[in-house]
Amino acid sequence: MIFLAIAIVAGAIAQELPPGASIIERVDISAIAGVPRTLVLWTPDGKQEVSGAWWCGTEVYGNWLWRGAFRVSLVDPRRMRIVNTVELEPYLNAVPVSFPRRSHSFYPTSGLGPGWGSKARILKLKDLTGNGVKSDFAFFSYESCGNALSTSLGYDKQTDRVIRYAIEASGEEPHFWVSQVFGHKPVKPGVWDFVWDPGHGAEHMTRLRLRFDKVRRVFVDESIEVPYPFWPNQLR
Repeated sequence: MIFLAIAIVAGAIAQELPPGASIIERVDISAIAGVPRTLVLWTPDGKQEVSGAWWCGTEVYGNWLWRGAFRVSLVDPRRMRIVNTVELEPYLNAVPVSFPRRSHSFYPTSGLGPGWGSKARILKLKDLTGNGVKSDFAFFSYESCGNALSTSLGYDKQTDRVIRYAIEASGEEPHFWVSQVFGHKPVKPGVWDFVWDPGHGAEHMTRLRLRFDKVRRVFVDESIEVPYPFWPNQLR
């Protein structure tokens, strides 16, 4: 009966999406929302591909992946309606967003054994904002060998919507992608502080410092450049 109920909900959600759309993953957040709610990662036109030969992006996307345009929707499965939808645009409209069917390092995995054969868990809920509730999740996009851009989304109970958290840095327009951060463990909930060496001929390292502003509901980027080589007094 449980599996039948799940199948009925999945079918109802699929009917709310545009013709030809594919559901990549969904997660029930009713316990968090206090009402029936499901987060759905889907694509209106995405295709599944086998990437073939290994390349640097394989660490982010795995060797089985989805390519296309992507959306995250908050769905009310009881009333069979979409509450709201967030579109995932590429970074600077240049780096394509893809998601793995099988994962290697940036996404957690479940089932089918370890390594390349493991199924990626893309909508892995975490507490990225420090609100004490695991209602957020991160996506990653290939930047360069060994490096990935990251962006974060979450369910906001106050507004009953899925939102994408903006990132603000002094002298810059608000944006949504930041190198590496959400793939690292925070020093405390909602706060990251670590030194990152991007390599590839970079002239300096970066002390990545990001914190969540709970009043404005945005991440504040206070990162600074760290010259080579760095010494402990430069990290104070």
